[in-house]
Amino acid sequence: MVKGLKTKLETVATWLLYSTALVPLLYSGNFFYPFIVPRTVFFRIIIEIVLIIFLVLWYKYGFKEKTREILRRNYLFLILTMYIVLHIVSGLFGASWINSLFGDIERSWGIYTLMHAYLFYVLARTFFNRKSWRKYFHALLGSTSIVALYGIIQYYPNVFKIELFNSGPGRILSTLGNPAYVSIVLLFGICIALYLSFSSKEKNWKYFYWAIAVIQFFAFTLTEIRGAYLGLVGGLIVAGILRVITSKSKKVKTYSAGFVIIILIGLSILFISGKDLSKNSIPIISRLSAISLESSTSITRLIGWKSSLNGFSENPILGVGPENFGVVFNKYFDPLFYTYAAREPFFDRAHNHFLDLLSTVGTLGLVSYLLLIFAIYWYLYRGYKNEKLLKKEFQLFAGIFVAYFIHLFFVFDDINSLLIFFGIIGFLEYKISEDNIFEFSESESKPTQTLFRIPVSAFFIILVVWAGFGINTNIVQSSQNTVKGSFAQEMYDLESASKFYIASLSDSRFPRV
Repeated sequence: MVKGLKTKLETVATWLLYSTALVPLLYSGNFFYPFIVPRTVFFRIIIEIVLIIFLVLWYKYGFKEKTREILRRNYLFLILTMYIVLHIVSGLFGASWINSLFGDIERSWGIYTLMHAYLFYVLARTFFNRKSWRKYFHALLGSTSIVALYGIIQYYPNVFKIELFNSGPGRILSTLGNPAYVSIVLLFGICIALYLSFSSKEKNWKYFYWAIAVIQFFAFTLTEIRGAYLGLVGGLIVAGILRVITSKSKKVKTYSAGFVIIILIGLSILFISGKDLSKNSIPIISRLSAISLESSTSITRLIGWKSSLNGFSENPILGVGPENFGVVFNKYFDPLFYTYAAREPFFDRAHNHFLDLLSTVGTLGLVSYLLLIFAIYWYLYRGYKNEKLLKKEFQLFAGIFVAYFIHLFFVFDDINSLLIFFGIIGFLEYKISEDNIFEFSESESKPTQTLFRIPVSAFFIILVVWAGFGINTNIVQSSQNTVKGSFAQEMYDLESASKFYIASLSDSRFPRV
């Protein structure tokens, strides 16, 4: 009876975690920032419910005795925990603790959302087994495939006879509202499709996964994001080099080396020649040829990067706190910025994840992230050497992480890509370590063993319910009231508009609008 309850709770938690694969698909015009608020609130609520289940299971059963030993050898868990702790410490000593904790409604980020992403990783590493991870990857593949198909239909309304938001030629927004977010989500989707094809024993399924990868790649070319294109090229080069190193076949080594050399020569010719190939029919070539340090995008990014370095020099250890980049940018603002980006109201990110960390979370924050990168590749190498990863899997994941980190060199993370990134590294850690970081005992604990766990679990459950309900309710009300105020303003009903705007501000005790 009791064992049945444990199994049921674990099953519910597992299925709720599967549902996070829907995050890239959720958006609604009823919200201010329709591509951010609905999915962030949904993701937070799911994680909070699963966390309550986790706490109930811990209270009733406790962890197995080997838990401490398991935790010590799961290095990604330890480094990610350190990464989160450093964000909290930096926020406490930064320019604005509230800002660091919740950010603003536009990003719906801050330590609070980052903590939920971390908890997703912890909970997935607790409740997912081998079959669960495979099911979750299929859920992600389905989600990213819809993103791809939606974007393709969006780009070709005349072909499909369907009019979607922002239909027509141009960078596809798909269901994410930003082509940069679409590009990295599709790259991850391609990676997942290829991984599933490698691990499938059925030929028909292999062909199916390859077809999905081709569709997603086509949609990826429609995003026209140069940073993601560079990431793809970098990932292919790394995968090709690893193929040369690990392959025993001279033929494969020769072809792989030739492939890498062709890419390098092609890039060299593309950049050295300086030819404008913007009208080239191949999107990746046309966009890469347009890369220039003299372009408006490059100049505004360089201005932001310069501000990051100046801010870092003043606060080198812990930075100014997460979500406080505006403090740095405003202090070291270069008026030249508005010559190239007159419509840009503010710069709240460095548009370089590494420099953003350096200026907001300081040297310690950046070092912890670099340690995470090192640990990922150490796991990949260890998995390959111990034959827990196939050669193709080793090359594939090494390549996709290179692509992801190159992408982050030109933009910043969002909930969609961070969720998939944490999911993939959690899966790799599980596959290579062959354990869950938290495992509950099989039988219910004796009353004397639960004396400590009763008040602790009760406190955190109450905290999760209170904070989750208050924060998520406020951000939903604030977002919807802002939309209602905007509509009223368009109808010249200024009295109603004022009431809605005032209600929006009063609802947003956290986070701020």
